[in-house]
Amino acid sequence: MVKRRLYRNPVESARHEQFKKLCLEYFSNQEKLIANPSMRFATKARKALINIRKVALALGLELLSLYAPSMNEGKKIVNPFIYKDNRMNGKYNYTGDNPNPDNNKKENDYDESRNNDIARH
Repeated sequence: MVKRRLYRNPVESARHEQFKKLCLEYFSNQEKLIANPSMRFATKARKALINIRKVALALGLELLSLYAPSMNEGKKIVNPFIYKDNRMNGKYNYTGDNPNPDNNKKENDYDESRNNDIARH
């Protein structure tokens, strides 16, 4: 997975607290519904899920604003990713365990006589 660059430090926002409270409300009502089936607990759990969905969309956009380049044009990166060769952008050039990447070519095992036999048939 590609390491994303953050443009702002994540904070525990009011939406995060609201989302956490709604999740706790949903799970407690769901457990109560399983232990004691009633329409009251089913309605409360359903309403909590509806509210979770509303808050989750806004929270998702808030989280997207942390790393989306289109929403953070001109801002400085908070956590720059530094590659082993001291670059800060681009793709990583994987060389494997071989410290000398020029010697990773295998010898060609091509047999000329085999090619001639195929061409004759």
